[in-house]
Amino acid sequence: ERFQRLELLARVIEKGTQSLPWCGNVALQKLVYLLQNVFGANLGYQYGLHHLGPYSAELADDIGMGASARRWESWSESFEPAKGMVATGWHFQVKKNSPFPKPVRQASEQEWMRICHKVDAACAEVQGMNSRDLELVATLHYLRHVQQVAEDQLSEVLIALKPKFDFQDVKSGLERLNRMEEASRRLGSRAA
Repeated sequence: ERFQRLELLARVIEKGTQSLPWCGNVALQKLVYLLQNVFGANLGYQYGLHHLGPYSAELADDIGMGASARRWESWSESFEPAKGMVATGWHFQVKKNSPFPKPVRQASEQEWMRICHKVDAACAEVQGMNSRDLELVATLHYLRHVQQVAEDQLSEVLIALKPKFDFQDVKSGLERLNRMEEASRRLGSRAA
């Protein structure tokens, strides 16, 4: 079952790297969180709140295991998140040939066919976002839906937890989150 999940994760990574300008560990953590919790594509990861937003230790383990199994490569690379700033992060490249046995690949393909439209919809919604944007939107979702923070208190709670964000950030993050949730509802109504 874990190999099947790694095979599905490889497909998510492949789609994520096409949609996101920088798909590293933080971006992947938030993408999978949004896939599961907004778009309903459950990959089986449990999340808690971390200093960079929703975080799954199990997903972090699978990211490392997938690299060890040579399903994808990951490497540290410098990038420019904003003009004049340089940061370092991890980047992924999925390998063409899977090292997993044929029954694992077949079971993964069946599951992928069930969720691929959700992954496509989520990737379309996060297109062009950076890790900071993903962190903001995923954290707002976590606070709203998991922690049950009242709508009129979301801004204050998020800014208290993450002072790097301001009220304008929260406003734009909530607009993005609301668009994602609406896209997910539309997707669900088409599938019904």
